[in-house]
Amino acid sequence: MPVYENKVLHEPNSICERPKKLLADAPENVILSINIIVKSQHSPPTQAGLFPLSYTDTSTQNMNTQATKKGPALVIEQKLTAKQELQMAFDWPKESKIPMLCLPLGMTDALGGKLLRDMIPGILELSNELLILGKGSADYGALFTKLSKEHAHRIRIIQNSDEQVMSMLMASDIALFFSKPTDGELKMCLSCGVVPISMASSVLDDYNPVQETGNAFVYDKANVWQCFAALARATETFKFPYDWRTIQRHCLEG
Repeated sequence: MPVYENKVLHEPNSICERPKKLLADAPENVILSINIIVKSQHSPPTQAGLFPLSYTDTSTQNMNTQATKKGPALVIEQKLTAKQELQMAFDWPKESKIPMLCLPLGMTDALGGKLLRDMIPGILELSNELLILGKGSADYGALFTKLSKEHAHRIRIIQNSDEQVMSMLMASDIALFFSKPTDGELKMCLSCGVVPISMASSVLDDYNPVQETGNAFVYDKANVWQCFAALARATETFKFPYDWRTIQRHCLEG
């Protein structure tokens, strides 16, 4: 289990800048280099204060990454490889048909902690895997440590490092946001083909299965019923590979 920094982060290389920086440094013939450093131990973190207490809000206005330059179809193909690599690293079944969710910002009360707590039973009831960025406030660190021990076959905390964040984003199918994210935080996910479940935003278009349009599953109010409905819609849509690839393409082309 990753060890967490017990400090407030004010780093210029924020999470919103990471895909841009890491993919820009990738070799010409490779979209990403998945360098999995995840430890397989199931022991809890050793520090008492598990998550940093605040987040840097750095919006990226232009996500012209190497990934998008090389075309959505190739990025989608690389995502499948990334997902399988991460599953093998965690000793999970190598199963592409199970949606992999992520919490790309970690968690605090301000990031929607109450809604997250309400959503946990529903998330666990559905067939999925969950990656959680090891960043946020200590009480959520304790909660996630407990969940990752009880559900080690499907929940894992991801170390807050550039390489681990990139691995998480490229492996994940769906990003969960329990409060309204910034445009930069959403673009961070969209640029890696991760489909957001989020409240409305100017960079999101709610998926319409009839028109085959949209890059996200949007809910209007921050309550458990609407959020779970969006998650259920995404989970059901994921069962149809053609439809899901269409949504991912919209994410990458946006």
